[in-house]
Amino acid sequence: ILEPPKDNFRNEFIEKLCRSADWEEELSKFDTQRIKLRNKAVEIIRCLNEEEIDLDTLRKLTFTGIPTCITGLRPVVWRLLLGALPAKTADWKSSLEDNFETYENFQKELIVKPKIQKEEAEAKEKQRILDHPLSTSQSSVWNTFFKDQEIWDEIEKDVKRTRTDMHFFQLAIDPSRNKSAEDKARLERQADTKRADQRPDDRINYIQTHADVLQRILFIYAKLNTGIGYI
Repeated sequence: ILEPPKDNFRNEFIEKLCRSADWEEELSKFDTQRIKLRNKAVEIIRCLNEEEIDLDTLRKLTFTGIPTCITGLRPVVWRLLLGALPAKTADWKSSLEDNFETYENFQKELIVKPKIQKEEAEAKEKQRILDHPLSTSQSSVWNTFFKDQEIWDEIEKDVKRTRTDMHFFQLAIDPSRNKSAEDKARLERQADTKRADQRPDDRINYIQTHADVLQRILFIYAKLNTGIGYI
C-alpha cells in the first residue's frame, strides 16, 4: 500500500484532507478493492500537492470515481474540474474568499425582503405611487417579492425531492442543532412541511439546513440567468 505524503504540504487545505483519511486502518492483502481505492486516493493527493495542478492528470485519475475514504476530497476535486478553484494552489485562499464575498453580495442584492413602506417610483405618468403588497408596478419591491416566491416554491419542491434517501440535506448547518430531541423533531417537521405552511413556532425558531443552502444557490442562479430561468 502506498503511504500518504506526510511533509511539504503547500496549504492547510490539503493537510486537512490527509488528516481526515483513515490511513491507520489495517487492510487484508485479500481486500484488493479497498487497497486500490486507498492507492488511488494517495495518487490524487499527490496530484493536488503541486504548485500548479495538472488538470488533465486529475481528470484521468478521477474519471472512474473519487474514493470516499478521505472526507472532503470529492468536493475539492469537483471544484477544480469545474473551474471553481484555480489550478495554482497558492491562489486557493484568495479565490475562495472572493467567491464567498461575491456570493454574499448576490444574496443581499437578489433576495428581496420587503417592508411595508412608502417609496417613490417612476410610473408612466411620472407620479408618486405607494409601494404596497397589491402594487403591480414593475419597480415595486413587493411585486418582485411575490414573483420571486413562485421561484422559491418551485425550488423548494424540487429540493425536498432531492435524494430523499440522504439524511444530509435535512441536517442543520450548525452541528449543535442536530442533537437535542426538540431540534430533531423540528428538523423532521421542516423536512415534511412546506415552509409557508409551517406552524408559527417553527417559523420563528426555524433551523437553517443544508437544503436551505442548496435552495439559495439555485435561486441565485435562476435570478442571474433570467433567460434560462429555473427548470
